[in-house]
Amino acid sequence: MQRTMMLIAVGGLTALLGVDLLHASAPPPLRSHEAKVRTLLALSGWVDRTVESSARVWDAAETEGRVPPGFGLRFRLAADRERLLDLGVAHYAPLLDDGAVDTALVFFSGSAGKQVAGLEGGARGAIARPLRSWSRDAAMAVLGGLTAPAASAEAAAGPVAGANERHAVDRLRHLAAAQAEVREAGRIDADRDGVGEFATLSEIAGASPARAGLRGGGADFSALGLPVGPRVLPASMGAVDGEGIVRVRGYCFRVFLPGGAAAPGHVHETRGPGGLAFAGGAGVVGVDASESNWCAFAWPETLGLTGRRAFFVDQTGVLRACANTASRWEGARGPDPACIVDRSGEPWMPVE
Repeated sequence: MQRTMMLIAVGGLTALLGVDLLHASAPPPLRSHEAKVRTLLALSGWVDRTVESSARVWDAAETEGRVPPGFGLRFRLAADRERLLDLGVAHYAPLLDDGAVDTALVFFSGSAGKQVAGLEGGARGAIARPLRSWSRDAAMAVLGGLTAPAASAEAAAGPVAGANERHAVDRLRHLAAAQAEVREAGRIDADRDGVGEFATLSEIAGASPARAGLRGGGADFSALGLPVGPRVLPASMGAVDGEGIVRVRGYCFRVFLPGGAAAPGHVHETRGPGGLAFAGGAGVVGVDASESNWCAFAWPETLGLTGRRAFFVDQTGVLRACANTASRWEGARGPDPACIVDRSGEPWMPVE
């Protein structure tokens, strides 16, 4: 019965999509029936779908309070996909003959098959979801059947963390280029002296009009000018929260601008019930100082899971990174410009 259902599923899917199997490019020949089944399971997205369907069970259990918060995400990251493939081959190889496998391989090697196998939404979106707390012992005990004996969530998260770090570096480089463009074009000029000022994340991403208010020797959002346009950063980079943080793909981003003369230092924007404001110092941006200085940091949303290193960039455009092993910045607790000046902390090294 299982063999029949598998064949029906493959044949029905092919018919529905109108795929001409005779004209699809066949994959290279494989050495054994088991190897072909393994390739079929990999191409068809069977492993990801198996992990995702199981993780949804844990998501429901998490909602009901039966497992720790974030358990479903830990399940997705800790699942040993190679071991799952081994189990899948052992189960399906006796049920499928070579003809059925060859037909399915042709389909999943073509463009339509790749679209069917793709998981652009659910699994990847869930991996980007922030975590709160979790129980390592409980997680690893329940995951025992799907994880390697010595596996840990942090080890399994290596590729995810690495990809998020690369994405954070790209975002900061894009931000530096965008800041230079905004400054050069004079798109923000709160004191109207004809010299442009550097922007906040909400301004540069088009989430707020440019600040135009002058108060206490500095600029703030008490009055607004025209939006910075055309928008030079993705809209997602303007979603500032109450801590002045934008969270994108497992990393937190925050921009600092020089404070007003009455309270030197740095300020960053925040978003509260009353709208945008500045936190730190006197709550205003130093107008003249912001014509030549700004900086930004990126650090992991969940240390060890969504990323490890912290990153820094300023008006020079030079991107720097620190290992973040001592400071352990994550989530709402992020770095500020003082850590760059303080040479006793972790070294910030240029990123190639």
